[in-house]
Amino acid sequence: MTRTKLAQACAIALCANLAGGAFAQSGSKSSIERFKQEALNAIAAENARNNPESAEVKAAKAAAAAEEAARSERIRAALAAPIISLPSQAPADRGGAIPGTGAAAPETAAGAVATAENAAQSANAAPETVPMGNEQRLALVIGNSTYKSSPLTNPTNDARAMAIKLQQLGFTVIKKENASLEEMMTSVREFGNQLRNGGIGLFYYAGHGVQSRGINYLVPVDANIASEDELSTRAYNANEVLEKMDTARNRINLVILDACRDNPFARSFRSGSRGLAGMESAPRGTLVAYATSPGSTASDGVGANGLYTEQLLAAMGEQGMKVEDIFKRVREGVQEQSGGKQTPWEMSSITGNFYFNPTQEQANMPVSGGGGIRVAAGPARQLNQVLLPRKLIENYQLAGNFPISASATVGGFSAKGEHFALGTRDRAMYLWQVDSNQPVMAEASYGTTQLSANRRYLLGLAEGRLHLTDLNDDGSSKPLSTLPYPIVAAGISPSGHRLLIYTAARGFQLYDTASLQMLARLDDVDGTPHFEFSPNGDRIVTWGSHDSNMKLWESERGNRVARLNDHWNPVGMVRFSRDGNFLISAANDDKVMLWRSGDGDSVKRLSFGEGNPLPQSMEVLPDGRRVMAYVNRSAKPPAVGPMQLGVWDSSSGNQVATLLPDGVTLRDYRFSPDRSRLFLNASDHHLYVVETATLKRVSTLTSAELLDFTPDGRRVIIRASEGVRLLDAATLSPLARMQGQVSAFVAPKGDLMLTSNAEGLLTLWHTDHGDQVSQLKGHLDAIATALFSDDGRKVLSVGTDNVAKLWSLPKIKDMNLLTKDQFESTAEYQKRMSGWTSPYSALVNLAGYNADSQTYSVRAGEVSMEVPLPREEAKKLVGQRQAIISGNLRFFDAEQLVLADAKLARLQ
Repeated sequence: MTRTKLAQACAIALCANLAGGAFAQSGSKSSIERFKQEALNAIAAENARNNPESAEVKAAKAAAAAEEAARSERIRAALAAPIISLPSQAPADRGGAIPGTGAAAPETAAGAVATAENAAQSANAAPETVPMGNEQRLALVIGNSTYKSSPLTNPTNDARAMAIKLQQLGFTVIKKENASLEEMMTSVREFGNQLRNGGIGLFYYAGHGVQSRGINYLVPVDANIASEDELSTRAYNANEVLEKMDTARNRINLVILDACRDNPFARSFRSGSRGLAGMESAPRGTLVAYATSPGSTASDGVGANGLYTEQLLAAMGEQGMKVEDIFKRVREGVQEQSGGKQTPWEMSSITGNFYFNPTQEQANMPVSGGGGIRVAAGPARQLNQVLLPRKLIENYQLAGNFPISASATVGGFSAKGEHFALGTRDRAMYLWQVDSNQPVMAEASYGTTQLSANRRYLLGLAEGRLHLTDLNDDGSSKPLSTLPYPIVAAGISPSGHRLLIYTAARGFQLYDTASLQMLARLDDVDGTPHFEFSPNGDRIVTWGSHDSNMKLWESERGNRVARLNDHWNPVGMVRFSRDGNFLISAANDDKVMLWRSGDGDSVKRLSFGEGNPLPQSMEVLPDGRRVMAYVNRSAKPPAVGPMQLGVWDSSSGNQVATLLPDGVTLRDYRFSPDRSRLFLNASDHHLYVVETATLKRVSTLTSAELLDFTPDGRRVIIRASEGVRLLDAATLSPLARMQGQVSAFVAPKGDLMLTSNAEGLLTLWHTDHGDQVSQLKGHLDAIATALFSDDGRKVLSVGTDNVAKLWSLPKIKDMNLLTKDQFESTAEYQKRMSGWTSPYSALVNLAGYNADSQTYSVRAGEVSMEVPLPREEAKKLVGQRQAIISGNLRFFDAEQLVLADAKLARLQ
């Protein structure tokens, strides 16, 4: 067989395989199979003549190759086919529209060359000018402490603090602690690849660093260096970081080396050089900062951070300071703190400006020359069709990053799931629109914040004025300027319908939240005003810190229900029962009073201990006949008695139970959702479980701590020594163990739970049997809290680094249709799905652009894709770190989907 005939046979096999794989094609399958078999036989015969010993093997390989080629051709054909009609284009003078670009297709080869030349010229044009605040900011932070010889105290602390600070300042951070040589090499490679997107690059290293023959080496924790000539193979050459920056050619690079500590290998080195050498080969636009002057050594520090890093962290937060002034401020601080023994040093070739914490005016300043775009508005760009794996739409994906100014104290999704809000310890308030990730509000002085129980209203009190935000509306903050000023205290009812304020001039006043119409002026109080809404919001109790009496009001019109005046001393604590039927109040050196909230009548006067000490907490048990309190046994001098968690009968006034062993104190407690059991986290690190009906202890879980319950009460989540456990609520037997997990957060509806390990890796689980759903990677350390939307499709996690991350399942229309019924044939499934389509969007990371193939490498979660994009369009994304890809999904096969009519838009 000639080569020409062999090629013809291969082509026949390929076409036959392609035809055999098409959906519902007309024609005879037997003819296709016959052609295919003849081609394969011809290939096998030719191979047998050339190599008789391996004829069968080679024939099998040829068949497999033909099969794979046909499969690739089927995929290519599926993507090229008009599965979804693209927007119509205006007729061009020559040629048709190129799908996905809107450009006219050239009719001739010469036209194709001209188009390629134009694209190349466009790609080589000067980069567009963008605001400085929109530049990508990328940092690699490494801290090495745990050396086998000469361990250091502060570098890992320094690296953690630096990573948190940089994230707060808008940097994307790659963090490594106690890195080996291999880990350092890998992380620098990753840093260099991402830095090619442009913008600002920052490399920070804390740990041992040495110089040899004018070269600086950063020492990994696994280094085993016996002599100076081994440095080049067993330590990391710091010049490689500069080479990565030079290759990236981004606008500004910062290299910060807090590595000028004493040489741990000095005895085995012949040169005897101290400190680090100057790095003269740094590329243009680079600032290299040393913790001390070249050739000198720096202190590891005696506090939580090294002296240099401590000063640098403080200076970086100063708003409006140029980077050069930041390091000058650091030098002054270090010299002062060290008594002149340590002088930080910088070498710089920076020509433009950079601010760690710019003012708004500075952030709007234009920059060019590879500045990159981090978040900027811009038109969407249309792309060709791409294949998406099914798992990309069936798993939670990162939808946005949201830096906040301090740790979160209050937050949640609105009831409709359209917004989510976070209030911080420094009294700031942040509000975002969920679908677009757009910030709706960022108020630095929103004040002391409350979220109504129905999660519709946010209320903030700052400097005597109120801010009210309706999360069901557009989410904008509304200063309530029509209300009296100054307001001393304010609150909102659980339903959000009533607003209660207190002013020194007019006392308590009740308003309708929607209209801001005053319904009633309630009363003045003596001292600091206090109030409490009942759980259902139909009652309000008010009193002052110097008042021995209280007043009970109905909240609909503000009418007084009763005056509660049975106390002798000023009231110190008031609590409604969970059902709102009872009210319990306590005063120091005075008995506790139990009241009916319906009419304000007193039920019983109780004594919680000798001398009537004021309890730390108290609660009416579900039956309404008993009261639980955590209180001192005695308040009489000279010594205050030990604490006890006791239960008192409201009829007799007698104590009927003590719920914790002697000498064991209470950390916190929770009732099960049906309030049939009481779970007590105690000081001896045991979890005590008590039946509320009998007050009998039913179980003691050693070395355990209650974390949460599932909404239906069927599961209990605890933290044990090895990690998080999922228990059956009825038997308290373990259903699943989540090894290494340190925290858990349960969705308010459904059967989802989120856990975090110490490194910030998040895992979603089904709470029925503890099956893993997916893992979410992005946080640097364990998270502080997590919040679910009601539908469970969105999760907001807040890290200890004060960065919130939104994770979500894409909104897929009729996603249940993607599941193939077990009795459904493949042909029936494909026919049923042939008309299915759904809008789709996802946040993707931009890994890099290949100018030869004109494709952008993008990554969403664990999935990587190559997205076709013309050069002139790719130029507009230079420096951008993330973007939103959106379009329409169409079914392709059981494992893949086609994203057609797609658009890649700059992240808003």
